[in-house]
Amino acid sequence: APAGASRALLARTFGVSAPPGSAPAPIENPVGQVVTSIGRAGTIDGRPPTTIGAVLANSPGVTVRQGLGGRDVVISIRGNNARSTGITRNMVVLEDGFLVTQADGASRFDLSDPRAYSRIDVFRGPQSALFGNYASAPPLAFRTRTGREIDGYEVAVDAGSFGVLNTSFAVGQASGPFEISLFSSDARGNGYQGHSSFDTQTVNLLASWTPSADDRFTLKVIDNHVSAGLPVRASLNQFTLNPYQRGCETASAAAPGCATVALLRNGVSGRTVAVTADEGGFGRDDRRTVVAGRWEHDVDAQTTWRVQAGYDGRSYDQRFYVQAGAAGLHVEPLVVGARVVAGLDAPGRLRVDVVLPAPGDDRAAVVAPEPALIGGHRHGAAGDAVAQER
Repeated sequence: APAGASRALLARTFGVSAPPGSAPAPIENPVGQVVTSIGRAGTIDGRPPTTIGAVLANSPGVTVRQGLGGRDVVISIRGNNARSTGITRNMVVLEDGFLVTQADGASRFDLSDPRAYSRIDVFRGPQSALFGNYASAPPLAFRTRTGREIDGYEVAVDAGSFGVLNTSFAVGQASGPFEISLFSSDARGNGYQGHSSFDTQTVNLLASWTPSADDRFTLKVIDNHVSAGLPVRASLNQFTLNPYQRGCETASAAAPGCATVALLRNGVSGRTVAVTADEGGFGRDDRRTVVAGRWEHDVDAQTTWRVQAGYDGRSYDQRFYVQAGAAGLHVEPLVVGARVVAGLDAPGRLRVDVVLPAPGDDRAAVVAPEPALIGGHRHGAAGDAVAQER
């Protein structure tokens, strides 16, 4: 194929490749691979999605449930992870070829703003040959827009029911061997249940430098902060009586159907007291930071040498009474938006991943035979095997 056609094809691959200029014509969808590609036109750009689940609904075999507040969701592909409650486990998640599954095996989608992506690939079935031994379950591959794709700037505002207000800004440009794209967003809402408001800020940077036709350097930075209230788990009867959990500020004057939980008075042992989510102050205040880099070198037309390293740090304060997620239906608010866009006039691959352990792992948890509050701080490197304290 001509060099230009090869580079154009490479630019469309799902993220394991870097900017244009690489080895000729990689296989877009390897033989035997079952994958659904969700593009920006008509899906991501054609609707104002509030969570990544609103976009993944276009892929067969995918089910989505509400996660731990805000735009966090629990994703199941062909039944994998279907029994997980408050978090997505046993799933490899990549963004621009960098692993964003954490060291404990959990994948959190607070940092995934659907408006940042140009393409999402949903793989149905094991893909260890492509993504390593941890991809024994269906993985997800996100691809953000490059500077060439944006080629200017974009400002978007979405507003809808349940107090939803999403604002975002994207800018990107390519100049010679350099290419950069930056996405930033603020998403907030009241939630469809009482005590389920959320406030999330995200910054997503992708930069690349191609000094020669055989070498490419890529930098990836993600920073996300989420503050969200978490409602108390409701029984089926409580949900039937009061699905939106209104009038549940205090347990003593709670409306019919309000969910409460018994907490220890002194936090350790002894007598308990029934509290609502408002009284317990249940919620999350988490910050996630990902910094990763990659160097790729084309040994020949069929072989690319790749070395990449990443840092993934998460500081969390989760004031909740159980480690499972909150119950309830996943509700997508009705959203309308306005957007302003301005433009400025291999067949074979050798994959080598170098993973360095994080300098330390400082965690703290309060564990008791009764429901307890959880908080702590974790640093992890992609691929680390870190056991959570419980």
